[in-house]
Amino acid sequence: MKIYCPSDTYDLVNPDDVEISNFALRYRYFLVQRLDQGKVTFGLQAQQPNQVPSLANSQIEPLRNRQTEQLRHLASNGHFYCATSQMDWRMVAGLGGNHVQETNMMLDHIYGIPYLPGSAFKGVMRSWVIQEHFNNDENLAMREIRNGDPAQLQQKKKDFFAVFGSQEAAGKIQFLDALPARGVHFDIDIMNPHFSEYYTGSKFPTDYQRLIQIYFLTLKNTYFRFLIVAKAAEPLQLAKDWFTEAIANRGFGAKSAVGYGYFDEPNDNTEDLKYELAEKLNLNEAYDIYHNHPDLKESIHIDIEPLVSYAPKFAVILTEEICEIDKIGGISEITEILIETEVDMVIPSEFGKWVWEKTKDKLLEEALPEFPNLVYRSAFRRALGHSHPDQRKLLQEKLLQIAIDFRRALNSNLPLDERELLQGKLLQIAVDLENSEVFASLSQVERELLQGKLLQIAENLENNEEIPESIDVEGGRTIACGGIKNSNLVLRSYTNQ
Repeated sequence: MKIYCPSDTYDLVNPDDVEISNFALRYRYFLVQRLDQGKVTFGLQAQQPNQVPSLANSQIEPLRNRQTEQLRHLASNGHFYCATSQMDWRMVAGLGGNHVQETNMMLDHIYGIPYLPGSAFKGVMRSWVIQEHFNNDENLAMREIRNGDPAQLQQKKKDFFAVFGSQEAAGKIQFLDALPARGVHFDIDIMNPHFSEYYTGSKFPTDYQRLIQIYFLTLKNTYFRFLIVAKAAEPLQLAKDWFTEAIANRGFGAKSAVGYGYFDEPNDNTEDLKYELAEKLNLNEAYDIYHNHPDLKESIHIDIEPLVSYAPKFAVILTEEICEIDKIGGISEITEILIETEVDMVIPSEFGKWVWEKTKDKLLEEALPEFPNLVYRSAFRRALGHSHPDQRKLLQEKLLQIAIDFRRALNSNLPLDERELLQGKLLQIAVDLENSEVFASLSQVERELLQGKLLQIAENLENNEEIPESIDVEGGRTIACGGIKNSNLVLRSYTNQ
């Protein structure tokens, strides 16, 4: 299809010369391409990947932050649920909307970001509940409760009305628009009708009819954030349970019957978002509550930003409990109320132990790449980055303990029984790697690499040998353990050339 516009207009919006940052504006109004002899055509072509950009996280954050601020007011009572989930293939929402190509995508017209409207989010859940709990009978689900209805049906209808509302009253749940949780990736897909003249009603479906390729834009491999807000806790739990069921069994958007719009199992990020929305106290305010208002200790949140810079040292002090000051390079930046000092030694204060328990999850998450006892390299770091946050935290803590124990072994002459004890710890962690679900998101190759490295460390400790520079692993992979360097336990994995 060709589109013609005044030459001066085209010169202003020619994408070869002008970068249109708003994707909605570009896709809906200025999706043009200059061809040979100066001709201009309109449309998506599969061989034109430059016309299908990705949207970086920085482009998504303004809209997501605006929604988070909206949530602050809508959920002041704390009754909300937040989950993130990744599409397991592709998705297209708004395919039938008005567009010059007759195939469209749902885009925020101000920010240019793809999204799932809250009404569609609610509709998928509602449809699933009607199918599963009311035998796919919408009239049964929506009619008023009668005295003769069985008790089980009456309860189902009360739950249904509480979440989705009825003719008499609005529901107690709000479904916010589902926005991308991180970078957006587009891809071009194709519909290829084989009997175009048959579909227009002019001929029978015969094999000689011309194939007409219809290109349309899709999303792929994109994470979305789903938000549910409630007026009370009970309907929120219902909505949460039904959402978990619906997302596992229903697709969002168009073409779900052929596999589009399905998502992986959602991750519950409610507590993280509650922390983001909550008022944070500084250490002095937290110190006052710890000593003077113990009944409030569990409900407060501590601002971790001042702690991040010295979190690695603080973690070592908490883990070792009695730590030599010179081994961590001094403690001048650590707030005095967190630690107690003796001659050349430092230990955590009781308040410091409490602060660590309150903040360690966030500190490990925020400062993961900066911890001096752990340096990740290559494929292992990529695998770690794609694992669930809870798995990363547990792995971080285990490896931190390995690093500290390992450093002790290298920096002191441990007697044989202590070396054997350390070896046993490493062997047990290696077994845990093989049997535990903690590392389920890591690939089998990566688990074997890490397990093999730990076994090698244990064997070297037993033989009192130096740590080798690299260890060959089956499959052409090599793991390298450089021991402790500048207080770093260096973990690497790479492919032999």
